[in-house]
Amino acid sequence: MLYFLQACGISKAFEGHWVLQDVNLTIFPGEIRGPAGENGAGKSTLLGVLAGRPEITELGGYSGSIYWQGQKMLIHSPEL
Repeated sequence: MLYFLQACGISKAFEGHWVLQDVNLTIFPGEIRGPAGENGAGKSTLLGVLAGRPEITELGGYSGSIYWQGQKMLIHSPEL
């Protein structure tokens, strides 16, 4: 089955502090997922990367790859 969204090796640091390190996520059609974890675990940052929040790009971007229905995406903005 082809995945709907896949994030591979997503990493992000703010001022030298890693908030995401090599995060992988695969979502298949019909699945509903939600992030969980303690404060500071990187939930909002991961969602910001996936949504293309400008703050992520303005603060150095991220490393890793995001695929939408099998196509690699470069997300720089929440606008399509």
